[in-house]
Formats: sequence, C-alpha cells, structure tokens
Amino acid sequence: MTADKHDFIADLTSDDVERSKLRALGVETAEHLLAQIEAAREPFEQYFGPGRAKALVERLNVLLGDRVHRAPSEAHYSFGVPMDRQPPDRLPPAPIDLERRDSLFRRIQKLKQSRAAEAEIREAEAELDRLLDSPDR
Repeated sequence: MTADKHDFIADLTSDDVERSKLRALGVETAEHLLAQIEAAREPFEQYFGPGRAKALVERLNVLLGDRVHRAPSEAHYSFGVPMDRQPPDRLPPAPIDLERRDSLFRRIQKLKQSRAAEAEIREAEAELDRLLDSPDR
C-alpha cells in the first residue's frame, strides 16, 4: 500500500508510534478502520489502551462525519456485525426427515467403503436424491 492511502491516519494522531500501529492494521480508508474497530473493539482497546482507543474512535467519527453508517440503536449484533433483526430463538423445522437423510448418508458411505455393487450404491443415492428433491420441502 502506498502512503497516500493512509493520509487519514495523519489526521487521526500526531504520534508516530500510533501512526505506525494504525498503518500495521492494513486499512486503506477511515471507514474501513472504523468498521474494523467496531467489529473487534476489545482487541483494539488492548492494542492502544482504552483511553487512546476511545479518543481515536471519536476522532474517526469527526473525520467521517455523515459518511458513517449508523446502525439503529435497536440493532442486534452477531460477531460485531449489526443485524437488521433479532435472530430467531429456534430454527424452523427441517423440510425433510433429517434422521432418514443421515441414515442414507451413512449407508452410502458404508456401501462405498465396502466396495458394494455399483447398482446398490446408485439405488441408495437415488433414494437420497428423492428425499432431498421431495416436493414437501
């Protein structure tokens, strides 16, 4: 990366050590840096110290102004990424019989490992295909 891709770093801090540490993160834009910080705030705070990390984030927000996408305050987060809605408490029921599917997978694997007749393997695979392609899905 060239130095001009890091111009925003000079606007963040006058400290040469901090500039070097920020450049080591490999970010090319202020937006990218802010997204990286928001995705992994604790490691960033450990890297710079909580006080300096907070100051850098505040400075980034000033530099970015209206260009920063703000997630709604009710946003839910998963691995630091804002989600539009709360994930469901439970997954919906599977559209196929999972026990039957798993049984067929195991049967096909055993048939192949035991070098069973090709016709028997094809028959088990066809049964699995029918299950997976069933209109009930």
